[in-house]
Amino acid sequence: ESNYNLFHLKDSMNVSMDTIRDPEFVKSLKAAPANTVFFTVSNDEGVATQGWKLLAAQGLQNLYIVEGGINNWLSIYPPPPCLAKAKGKKGTEGELAFTFYRSVGDCCNTAYPPVKHKALPFDCYLSANPGSSAHSKAGAAEPAKPAFEFERKVKLQKKAAVKGGCG
Repeated sequence: ESNYNLFHLKDSMNVSMDTIRDPEFVKSLKAAPANTVFFTVSNDEGVATQGWKLLAAQGLQNLYIVEGGINNWLSIYPPPPCLAKAKGKKGTEGELAFTFYRSVGDCCNTAYPPVKHKALPFDCYLSANPGSSAHSKAGAAEPAKPAFEFERKVKLQKKAAVKGGCG
């Protein structure tokens, strides 16, 4: 939970393994529209894979694991230097590989999926201009473009229609 509060992807939610095992929770996920895609993610892939297995075993479709977890995501889409920095040494499995100076949740451009990697809110103006009492111009500057092209890997599975009758 503490790592989730420090940083998480937009529209994500923190779910425990006990909750994933709850049939009522899985039933609520299955009730989502047919084009809903679900991702499991943790700091690395270990816990996310366990969650994926539990959800897949309960019949949830359109389910994926974020490759490399949050640590890989942050290495590809690094947060602004005024918010966090890489620890520089490999930590223990499951440990967040970045030091955040404050909890940002999903309130920085790094938290948004890379759809054209457009400018989205983050606030580094005041830290870059410590003498200023002006309000931040958050999100006004274009963030750096990722060093690679985004490749779509998600393929939607359609829910099977219930058929019946003689014929």
